[in-house]
Amino acid sequence: MNHPILRVLVNDEELCAISEGDLPCESRPSRQLGSGSALEFVDYAGTIHKHELGEHEGWFHFSIRVHPNRACQADCAITRTATYAQDDISKGAATGLRFQPFFVSGSDVGNEIFKGRGLFQRGLHFSGSITNG
Repeated sequence: MNHPILRVLVNDEELCAISEGDLPCESRPSRQLGSGSALEFVDYAGTIHKHELGEHEGWFHFSIRVHPNRACQADCAITRTATYAQDDISKGAATGLRFQPFFVSGSDVGNEIFKGRGLFQRGLHFSGSITNG
């Protein structure tokens, strides 16, 4: 059976699961959430990457990408409606959140490579976009 290498939970409910055979992949689930919600990435070895979503509320449109080397990059756009268009953030109709990238257990590379690295190396800043302090 194809067991998940990564499960993504929001408020302890499964948002999506990714198996080795899915790689590379992008999952784009959406969920309406209230303030005080939490997002967790749980890999098959039990390693948990948890992110408190703070006071944000509304529709969370997630993008969870896992690459063949098991690198996981995730972000989301928060809107007031169940629909999301790519230009909503630039129009001020959505708020964007980017999460710290990490490697799922079993990768040839470990998460310690991110220590002491800047935003570009951590995957938190992209050329041509502004990253708030």
